[in-house]
Amino acid sequence: MKKMLSILLSAILAASVFGISASARTLGDVDGNKTANSSDALKILMYSVGTLDTIDERLADVNCDGNVNSSDALTVLRISVNLYDGPTEVDLKPEIIDPIIKMGKFTLSTIMDMEDMDGKMQSIPVTIMVNGKNICTSMKYSGMNVRLLVLNGKAYMVVPDLKMYMEMSEEDLGGLDFSNINFDENQTYVGSSYSTYNGKTYTVDTYKSEDGSLTDYYFLDGKWATVTDHSANPEESMQIKDFKAGVNESYFSLKGMIKFDPDNLPK
Repeated sequence: MKKMLSILLSAILAASVFGISASARTLGDVDGNKTANSSDALKILMYSVGTLDTIDERLADVNCDGNVNSSDALTVLRISVNLYDGPTEVDLKPEIIDPIIKMGKFTLSTIMDMEDMDGKMQSIPVTIMVNGKNICTSMKYSGMNVRLLVLNGKAYMVVPDLKMYMEMSEEDLGGLDFSNINFDENQTYVGSSYSTYNGKTYTVDTYKSEDGSLTDYYFLDGKWATVTDHSANPEESMQIKDFKAGVNESYFSLKGMIKFDPDNLPK
């Protein structure tokens, strides 16, 4: 029970960080003329040696290492003569994700690596549906379909195969307050880069949350592939199998279900 709940809660918390705020930019274009050229490279170099006071570090830090220096200026020069094979048009994430999230109803199909009931690591498909403030995470765990359903701030463990549900207490949820989860929280764009794992090259957009934590969003062939902590690799993250607008409304209903109350079982 605790392991199932842990997986479902982890999926909800992962989905709660999808709010974004950004517009399309050209990497290295620090003067805002939509092109990265030698003029931008010079400004970056001047900033790095202290002869220019201000610059947009998000665009100047081309290699996303947290520093603006001569290496970035050289990369911009390479971009300007078509010798750079990294990302130049950044902020792919808003173009793909933002319009769907702003509809208020979306379905995210993921693969999460978790321990099963026997303590063995398994890749478990988990579906996350957001319907306004209501949330449903659904999966098949040890052969059984289970859901964690959040309706109007209250959480329920639902076993649709048995047509039963149980209201979860705050203690069951580790003190998590679902009324505070907000899918519209903005993250600030930090930078973009390329990363290659298992022979595949991903475009990576990095965003910072209000608490200072960094999240990396990986794209492959124009599709959202995975989301992970900034320090982790794609293999250690939540894989994204599908992301689309709309939800299955029937998953947000307890109609026809019997409430299970472990404190009032027949003696």
